[in-house]
Amino acid sequence: MTLPNFLVLGGAKCGTTSIHFYLLDHPDVFLCPKEIHYFYYDGGNPGGIRATTLDAYEKLFRGATREKAIGEVAIRYLTKQRAVDNIKNTIPNAKMITSLRNPVDRAYSHFLMHCRGGTARTKSGRLLNSHPRPEDVEEYFRRPETIYEVDCSLYYKHLSRYYEAFPREQLHVCFLEEIMENGNRVMKDIFEFLGVSSEFVPDTGVRYNVTASERPKRLLRSIRRWKPLSRVAVKLIPSWMLNAVHRRRKRMSGSSAGSSTDGQMPDGVRRDLAEFFEDDMRSLEGLIDKDLSRWYGSTG
Repeated sequence: MTLPNFLVLGGAKCGTTSIHFYLLDHPDVFLCPKEIHYFYYDGGNPGGIRATTLDAYEKLFRGATREKAIGEVAIRYLTKQRAVDNIKNTIPNAKMITSLRNPVDRAYSHFLMHCRGGTARTKSGRLLNSHPRPEDVEEYFRRPETIYEVDCSLYYKHLSRYYEAFPREQLHVCFLEEIMENGNRVMKDIFEFLGVSSEFVPDTGVRYNVTASERPKRLLRSIRRWKPLSRVAVKLIPSWMLNAVHRRRKRMSGSSAGSSTDGQMPDGVRRDLAEFFEDDMRSLEGLIDKDLSRWYGSTG
C-alpha cells in the first residue's frame, strides 16, 4: 500500500497553492490532486472530501514510482483536531509542512475570498460583494472571537496540537512573506526537509491563487482538472502565459465607485485584529522558535 510520507497542512491563503505547484516540478516528488482532505473526514456528510475511505485515498498514490517524497497538500488539516488524530493513526511517521503569513492579512484575505464567492454576510445579514464598504467590514469583524476567518489565523491554537502529537523533527514551518521575498530559498529548505535534492530550482517567479486578483480562474482551474497530468500540464504552459492570466485577473477585479474598500482593510479593523492576535503570535513564536516581530502591531 502506498500512502503519503509528507503532508502540507495549510494554512489557507498562505501560499499553499504555489508550494503545491513548485513541489510538482521536482522530479523526486509525487503529489496526489490538491485538497483531497481524507484525514479531515469525520464519517458523516463528505462535504467536499474527495476520498472517504483508505482504499480510495491510497489509489491516488498508485501513480508514484521511484519518487522519494509522496504527499498531499490539504489546507483543512491545520485547523482540526480530528485531522491530527487521523494522521497520527494512519501515517505517524509522515513529515508535515505548514505555511503561515501575517495572521491579520491572512484573515482579511480569507474574508475577501468569501466576499467574492458570495458567502460572506454581516452580522445584520447583509450579503457582501467583492468590494465591501468600510462600515460593513467593520461590522463583520466587530467580534473577532466569533469569526471563522479569524479563528483560522490562530496559528498557535492549531499548530500546537501537531507539536504535541508528533516529534519536532517531523514538522517544518515556512512563511508566505519569505516565499514572496526569496521563494527559491524557501523551497530549498523544504526539499532538504523532505530528503530530496535541494539543488533542483523550481520556477518560483510564478504565483498561484493570488488573492488580490481572483478573476478569471479558467486557465488555472483547467490545469487542476488535468490531474494526475498536472505535472506535465504545468510544465507545458509557459510562465509568461500564467503571468498574463494574473495580470488580466487584476484588471478585471478593478475597483468600483468610491464607497467600497477596493480590497483595502480599514485601519481600525487592522489595529483591532493585530491586538486580538498578539497573544497567539507570541505563543507561536516560542512554539516554533522563530522571530515573528515583523507581525506585531501590523497597522499597514
